[in-house]
Amino acid sequence: MCAWTNKVMHFGNTTTGRVESAHSRLKKYVGSSPWNFTSLWHAIDHMIIEEITAITKSLEHNLIRVMCAHHLPALKDLRGCISHHALGLILEEMNRSHNVGIDKTTCGCILRMTRGLPCAHEIVNFGSEVRSIPFIGM
Repeated sequence: MCAWTNKVMHFGNTTTGRVESAHSRLKKYVGSSPWNFTSLWHAIDHMIIEEITAITKSLEHNLIRVMCAHHLPALKDLRGCISHHALGLILEEMNRSHNVGIDKTTCGCILRMTRGLPCAHEIVNFGSEVRSIPFIGM
């Protein structure tokens, strides 16, 4: 399966679990009682607002707090711009870059293709130029 999923941007979503989870959450909001269109609309709107609030809170947490492992000079331009999870993925890729070097074929560029984050061979290039990994927004 990785032969296919590692060739497209999926941001780590390779199963239907997130969709099923959202559907389950929606069913809890709606319940089993009969609804008219307006009340159903308001229930869905309320659920979405709660999700947006939770996501915003998580993003603010990522902006305010910096984990010790993320204090590396190479991550200076990324801190506060991407999530702690994404920074962790880049750290793993930095560790992998010691074995990969600048060889693109050895790298495979999976992190770049699936999540839009710099992959091992790109990180080596930033390290050799002694500069931090730049933030390139989507």
